[in-house]
Amino acid sequence: MLYVREYGSSGPPVIVLHGGPGASGHMAPVARALAGLYRVIEPFQRASGSERLTVARHVADLHEVITVCAQGRRPALLGASWGAMLALAYAAAHADSTGPLVLVGCGTFDPATRAVMESTIAERMDNEIRARLKRAERLDPNARLKASVAATALIYSYEPMTFPHEDDEIDARAHEETWADMLRLQTEGVYPAAFAAIKVPC
Repeated sequence: MLYVREYGSSGPPVIVLHGGPGASGHMAPVARALAGLYRVIEPFQRASGSERLTVARHVADLHEVITVCAQGRRPALLGASWGAMLALAYAAAHADSTGPLVLVGCGTFDPATRAVMESTIAERMDNEIRARLKRAERLDPNARLKASVAATALIYSYEPMTFPHEDDEIDARAHEETWADMLRLQTEGVYPAAFAAIKVPC
């Protein structure tokens, strides 16, 4: 099974799903904040390795985490960015194992919405951010991805309590492989069409 961290010892189960893909640890601040009211499970999604990563692989891994850790209950899935996309993909495939969905800053599922997002990013870009992104180009892939996310954090967040990804385990290859598969599935029409099967509270 995947490496998981648990917070809190009582209350309904909540599984927090990190973004990226490939940004394990991204949801730790959220998990800690919820621990007083919920039993929170923070799985570290599968890293890159001998097996090329796919959305189906991540969905299967999450199903194993839920089967082992949720003890027969239907946990709430709280996902941010890519984690929100994974929550939707899981709920579409495993409706009987899924509780409420909480989607934070969900990623895009078609070219039109991606174009809107890219336009918004361009409007919020400034010279300081561009300079930081330029410096990041000299780094190795993992460090480059982490530095790029840090550089653009204020584009995506308004007065964040903490900056995400400061203590994450960044895996650029996991990011590239998983995102490529998500784009393939969108091109083939699998997503967002599959989400019509979701019957849980959102």
